Amino acid sequence: MPRHVECLVPGMLCFGKVIAAVLVLLVAIGCSTRTEPSRPVERQATDAGIVDARAEAGAGPTVENKAVWRPTSTRIEVSSFGFWEGSTGYAKDRAELTPEQLAALERLRTMTPPEQMGADFTSYEVRVTDEDGSVARYRAAEGNVRDSDESVNAASLPTIDIETLRPFLDTIKCLRAKAVEPIPRTTTTPLDPKTADMSKAVAVPADTACTNGVFVPYGCSDSLLTFDVDAPATYEIVSGRCLEQLSLRVYTSDRTTLLAESTPGTAESCFTLRHTFEPGSYVLVFSKTNAAGCNQNGKAGDTSLRVRRVK
Repeated sequence: MPRHVECLVPGMLCFGKVIAAVLVLLVAIGCSTRTEPSRPVERQATDAGIVDARAEAGAGPTVENKAVWRPTSTRIEVSSFGFWEGSTGYAKDRAELTPEQLAALERLRTMTPPEQMGADFTSYEVRVTDEDGSVARYRAAEGNVRDSDESVNAASLPTIDIETLRPFLDTIKCLRAKAVEPIPRTTTTPLDPKTADMSKAVAVPADTACTNGVFVPYGCSDSLLTFDVDAPATYEIVSGRCLEQLSLRVYTSDRTTLLAESTPGTAESCFTLRHTFEPGSYVLVFSKTNAAGCNQNGKAGDTSLRVRRVK
């Protein structure tokens, strides 16, 4: 029976696939072998209407070599989805970009991608805002292919050469959904972190430009995260995509004291947690509980966590 995933990133379209069929397809199109993910993934089945065109052997892409980032560009937004990696995102205004990031953005160039279709590659959408308020949209994909997980609309966007995008991507340290491991739960009572194996915890970046991907399975689950704070600050931590009932709790580093707890989210309303943090390390417990109970499967897929500094 096909496994499905729903993407965190708008415009990224996903396909139901039987894993064995994916492997056959990868061989057929000459891609490198990929291993089956350890987590179940849910994809939204759809009729993409994409034609699997085949490029002539040896025919390479034609580089248009047009600049993407201009002197009047004011903001960059990057979102991505990969079948094996999950979703993530990043957005920053020009004034907040580092010199290294600005230099990388100035090297972005467009190209005409080959007609050959690929499957299960990581693909990207890039939005560049100009000082006049206009937004230019682009796409890119690993290996400079056209990826079958992209929506028809995204696939029709101008293409950025992935080799010119990679230096900027290397400056981004946000979580991909694959990195956050869900711990299955059979009751509606969330995990007590005092009894948890902290080796499963991953650090949430304090970078407020990140949209950190988090995967949740069909059943109820909890995920362990850590959050380090260098200076006193009030942060809001928000969920970006509502799946069943999501919630977040903040504990002291020894996991004995509950400091803050969000109101459980619903399918229509995502949670927000606000807390004034002192310098130090904290443990976060991100929980997913199905509206119909933990003895019933619910929705699965990628959601997100964003950290916003309030003051």
